[in-house]
Amino acid sequence: MPNCQIPTGHSPSRRPVPGLPPALGIDGGPPVIAGPDDGGPELLHRVVEHSSDALVVIDPDGIIRYANPAALRLFGRGHNELVHSPFGFPLTAARTEIDVLPPERPPRVAEMAVAGIPWQGRTGYLASLRDITERKRLEHDLRLSDRIFENAAEGLLITGADNRVLRANAAVTEITGIGAGELLGSDILGALAPARSEALAGEVHRALAAGRRWQGEIASQRPDGSTFVAWVNVIGVRDSEAPNIRNNIVTITDVTRWKAAEQRLDYLAHFDPLTGVPNRAALEEHLALSLARRRTDRMLAVLFLDIDGFKRVNDAYGHDTGDRLLAHFATTLRNTLRDGDFVARLGGDEFTIVLEDIRELRHAVTVAEKLLYAMDSPVTVNGHTFRVGTSIGIALAPGDGEDGHNLIRAADMAMYRAKSASGDTYAISAHRH
Repeated sequence: MPNCQIPTGHSPSRRPVPGLPPALGIDGGPPVIAGPDDGGPELLHRVVEHSSDALVVIDPDGIIRYANPAALRLFGRGHNELVHSPFGFPLTAARTEIDVLPPERPPRVAEMAVAGIPWQGRTGYLASLRDITERKRLEHDLRLSDRIFENAAEGLLITGADNRVLRANAAVTEITGIGAGELLGSDILGALAPARSEALAGEVHRALAAGRRWQGEIASQRPDGSTFVAWVNVIGVRDSEAPNIRNNIVTITDVTRWKAAEQRLDYLAHFDPLTGVPNRAALEEHLALSLARRRTDRMLAVLFLDIDGFKRVNDAYGHDTGDRLLAHFATTLRNTLRDGDFVARLGGDEFTIVLEDIRELRHAVTVAEKLLYAMDSPVTVNGHTFRVGTSIGIALAPGDGEDGHNLIRAADMAMYRAKSASGDTYAISAHRH
């Protein structure tokens, strides 16, 4: 077998390896791959020396006899350290992956293929190793990204620039009720908001074209008729070689329970949970708005009501009966008033009514008389029948006050005059006498 010469630039301690073609020495500068006119063995040796794959020759006893520069880099060892040392990896014909542990460097992963070569009447080995560390890292990242995509609690979609779905995770089906087969190729924005799909698509396009993301709340309906509220976020992914948006990433978060909790908190902040009518805070807001929009040729009336004999019922029959009486009283008020009239419970057995857009005091008096008549019938609560009346005070704007606080105070004082006059009647604010 021919002896192997060492190319210029490599350690002279590298020994000839049987079976490898001789090298062609080049004086000065880095080794140069032979041109097309060079001899075959010389060209082959230069290819081996300059290969990006690690090439290792192992004798029949498992000892390394040759390692090209790529192998030295892969194993992180010098020529004298590596050559003549045991190879240490299984020399099987199947393509395998091995972990390489170079000293003082991060571990590497290599894909190895082994071929048998003649070696002094026996069989030696040529191991070709390719560093696939980066590829394995990318594969791991892709698998991790795929698991995250599929198992995310939020709905995740990838669409084309036309908003048609290319990929969707299971959460999208859970949230929207749209089957996986129906999702692919569908216009997700049109499916979520069919009534305003064109307008919505326009909003999204304008936001993405301006380099912004689009996000918004969409109330939608599933195929089974159930409703849900989703917070939708759309991000445009631009082509690396062009400014055009290539894909959209859409996230869908089911906020139905949050919205319900939000509405519940808003309800508790503005409504009396016992009677279901608005509370003092809602009354103050309503009065402020009503006064602000009152026409100069119209009046606004505030009626302040207190249940006559409520304390006697509450003490005699208990708080549960008293609570039921309050709920009955509130229902009677709502059934007697017009749809546009506003009724609120201030607390205890005190209620307030706001009448807007009235032309004269007589209209407010007519409403008070209707309420007194409605309350005149006996009431049966928890098996107990009794009769309660109500005292009503009336105040109007303008005249009795230009803000809610003063109007309520004037109506309250008028109510006490009605109660002092034996109750079950109404009284008009003293400012109007």
